[in-house]
Amino acid sequence: MTSTDAEAVAGLTITIMLLGGLVGAAVYIWYGLALSKLFTKLGAESWRGWVPIVNEMEILARGGVPSWSVVYYFIPVVNLYGLYLKATAVHRINEQLGRGVGSTVLGILVPPVWASILAWGATAPVAGVDAKKVEATRGGGTAPAPSIATGPLGGEPTPSAPRAPFSPLVSDPSGYALPVVQPAAPRPAPAFAPPVAAPQEAAAVRPAPEVPGAASDSASPAAVIVNPWAQQSSTPAAAPRISAPPTIATPPELAPELDFEPDPVVDLGETRVTAAPPVPEPAPDHAQSTLGSGDDDDELDRTVVVDRRPVVRWRLSTDDGFEVDLTASKIVLGRNPSTGELDVEAVAIPDTTRTLSKTHARLDFLDGAWTVTDLGSTNGVLVVDADGAEELIPVNEATPLLARFVLGKVGMALSFEQRS
Repeated sequence: MTSTDAEAVAGLTITIMLLGGLVGAAVYIWYGLALSKLFTKLGAESWRGWVPIVNEMEILARGGVPSWSVVYYFIPVVNLYGLYLKATAVHRINEQLGRGVGSTVLGILVPPVWASILAWGATAPVAGVDAKKVEATRGGGTAPAPSIATGPLGGEPTPSAPRAPFSPLVSDPSGYALPVVQPAAPRPAPAFAPPVAAPQEAAAVRPAPEVPGAASDSASPAAVIVNPWAQQSSTPAAAPRISAPPTIATPPELAPELDFEPDPVVDLGETRVTAAPPVPEPAPDHAQSTLGSGDDDDELDRTVVVDRRPVVRWRLSTDDGFEVDLTASKIVLGRNPSTGELDVEAVAIPDTTRTLSKTHARLDFLDGAWTVTDLGSTNGVLVVDADGAEELIPVNEATPLLARFVLGKVGMALSFEQRS
């Protein structure tokens, strides 16, 4: 190689290096401008978009991933897991801005183009991310739940505003905390009248034992036994109680025989002595059974107080038309959830988008309000307020439900139905 060729190669190398430097500088300026604009839209400081490693940490933090995970980028093989974490963070940022999976792929392959589209393109309004949550994520911890701590205590005025749209849902008089309805006064049942007539029937039957020891003229008391039977059959309330014993049917059969006793004195006397014992035997049993049944009826006829308070049924419905009634105060949601607690209900949600985790989130009903907790799902949980703004909630922290919420890409809402 001559000196001329060496000079040509050196000049070409320098030219390529200069062009590469210019292209790199242009890409750096392009990416920095786009990220600074995007971070401003997400509520972060714009200068973080210009620092090479800090901007990646901010992307992870805004996507709900610990910012220190950026160290995975520099470890061989482990950097594949770091790429997965970045894809998760980019996907969550896209969901906040109303973008889909295509933007997630673009953010991994061509980050400057992705940042430019989100920064200067048409996107959905951002619900706003709490600075404390981002700082906790940036530091590697988990963010506190300000809405839970300040909602009941009323320490900060800002968390109380999002709870207003949800207040009609839980403060409605037909919620779980229902007023106690006083039961109606017990009405006197018609079955109380027969016990009064029972002693009269017993008194009418008691003269029957005197028939064996009396003269033939005393056969008339035996006929008296038939009269209570006729009165009893005419009484609607007493008919079911006395018609049950089979021994009462014998007195009407003996009455005609007693009417013919005065003619043959001797023969009928023997007949009276032999036929009379069956008459007094059923009479005491009838009286005792009548009185005993009256005592039992007093216990059975007591009015039972019925709880007529209205029952409120909570129902979970998805945007796809799936509905399920909630029967517990703790609900676990997911593609195929499982729980080892007896008081926790597991509800499997049909997922055609394949964005639900096996155990995605948990619903808790506490102090008359529902809260949702992200159980470390892959695609996170979004809470939608009354204005339609979506907010990504932190992992393992209970967040009040305002109107609707989204698990992955499956939107759903809670409603209640009052049943009497």
